[in-house]
Amino acid sequence: MTRLQANIEEKLGEVLKKYGFSFVDDLSRNTAERVVYQSESVLVRFSYDRGDILVDIAENKRTPHWYPLQHVAKVIAPVYNRLEMPSKEEMAQKTDQYSIGIVGTAGTDLESVSAILRRDLGQIVKAFSPLDALKAGLLQEISEKEEQETIDRIFNS
Repeated sequence: MTRLQANIEEKLGEVLKKYGFSFVDDLSRNTAERVVYQSESVLVRFSYDRGDILVDIAENKRTPHWYPLQHVAKVIAPVYNRLEMPSKEEMAQKTDQYSIGIVGTAGTDLESVSAILRRDLGQIVKAFSPLDALKAGLLQEISEKEEQETIDRIFNS
């Protein structure tokens, strides 16, 4: 068991078990540690590299497309419990408001990502069972938009 896996088990073991997750793979390479947990519908990948912990979420399928936890939480958590899906504009407004909270300020330490997972993992599992097409499209849009903003910031500074 790697140090990362031991820390995850200590901080999140009960939450992961509650939602049917089990350890499936150790993808550690060189200086980076990576471990993957899976449930019936969701994969959660934890990466530890140079002092940072990053968490990615994917639908549990043969070729997963990984999304950063912060992006998943922005899309799913604020709107999942509603009876009807909001419009794209309303969803964008909700995610902007939500990103001001813990997701927007989350660090890359285990305490921060653990807080997000303890709060939102149940909703994430429900939303990925099966993944709603609108949420999937918005998740892709948010990921691409934030990636482009980062690139613009780097090259236009």
